[in-house]
Amino acid sequence: IIDGRSGRPPVAPPVEIPTSLIWYLSVLAIVVGHIAAIFLSHRIALRDAPEGPIRAGIPLASLMVAYTVLSLWIIAQPIVAEPTAVEPQADAISVAARN
Repeated sequence: IIDGRSGRPPVAPPVEIPTSLIWYLSVLAIVVGHIAAIFLSHRIALRDAPEGPIRAGIPLASLMVAYTVLSLWIIAQPIVAEPTAVEPQADAISVAARN
């Protein structure tokens, strides 16, 4: 098989990475990043509002939990290519070409 753009055979990637590994690494990165963000927001709340750091950090912690849930939901969606219906115009062109 020859690649039409370069005229050379296609090159296989040196290492094939399983998609499951990429998925698990993505989930790990999301969860660890959001835990770190909540920890840092609590440290900022301790600095800025020492009399009530928990109450001061609730809005940002709630937002980070919502971001985590949304990110995990998005990454859990199946990645598939749905077959598309044949366009009527393409059929009309191929019929006209046959005549």
